[in-house]
Amino acid sequence: MTHDEADDIIIKKRLHQQLRQVVTCQTEVMCQGPFPNRCTATSSHGLSVPLWKAVRCLYCGFFFCEECARAHFGQTGENVRCAHT
Repeated sequence: MTHDEADDIIIKKRLHQQLRQVVTCQTEVMCQGPFPNRCTATSSHGLSVPLWKAVRCLYCGFFFCEECARAHFGQTGENVRCAHT
């Protein structure tokens, strides 16, 4: 298994975990850090965020806390593209 394949598996597991939390009507989701696509096994931010305050990326589907959302989308918020595209 290549490093990229291992990263893809971690990314899919994290996204699946967040979506499962939302679908099962949990009121909070776990922020995975500003760049979940550049993940390592220890890069998870780990902050539990109320769903109504979480920011979801249109492109990658991950939910973020306010701080990580700023880093993910760019500090100014003017750049609507993900930082990873």
